[in-house]
Amino acid sequence: LFFSSQNCVYMTGNPHLWLDTSTQITCNSIEMQFDTSNNLQNIYFISNPFIISKDTSRQYNQIKGMEMLAVFKNNELNYIDVYDNAESIYYVKDSIYTVGINKVKGDTIVITFAEDEVKQIFVKNKTTANFISPLNAKNHNLKLKGFAYFPERRPKSKKDIIN
Repeated sequence: LFFSSQNCVYMTGNPHLWLDTSTQITCNSIEMQFDTSNNLQNIYFISNPFIISKDTSRQYNQIKGMEMLAVFKNNELNYIDVYDNAESIYYVKDSIYTVGINKVKGDTIVITFAEDEVKQIFVKNKTTANFISPLNAKNHNLKLKGFAYFPERRPKSKKDIIN
């Protein structure tokens, strides 16, 4: 279900957003805020947001929390704050291979962007981190609780969104 007001668009009923062909965001509801020129300013992902990004090695980078705020500047994603019980699993790679898996928990995770790429990831307060060798990956659970990836639900065209 989706509805809008003057400068906001609301989506409820567990919406799915796709940032590209492999990055899915799910949550209970979404509020998008626009400025007077209809430029996207903020997206609030309300209640249990979960980002899953499948990489070229078929591994899943994941971020989840209780709430999430994406802030845009000049129509470009500037940063994302993930609040309350924030967790992440991120595959660290060199130019070719996975060199490790970073599994992190904290009160807040802040992800900054530059030129549509992740620039930095900060974890704030009550931080726990575990860097896992790819050789030991089979001994660890590498899917966060609530993991649900639905590539078949990704719209392939504008027509898929309207129908």
